[in-house]
Amino acid sequence: KLEEPQNLAEAVRLGVKQLWTKTILDEYAEGKISKKKALRLLGPELVKRLDEERRFILKDIKWGLSDE
Repeated sequence: KLEEPQNLAEAVRLGVKQLWTKTILDEYAEGKISKKKALRLLGPELVKRLDEERRFILKDIKWGLSDE
């Protein structure tokens, strides 16, 4: 069982990691960094998931704007 200072340190570490990951994902999504750099910083799983989500969103937008 972790003591309170250790719990706080772990919470801060996880929070910083989440903020860093979100920042890199945002920068990639906005075209501020290359896919190559995003892959290097985040790994293929997160980048692939973001690319898939973007494709689904664009597909939904296209469908919503169609006359069908």
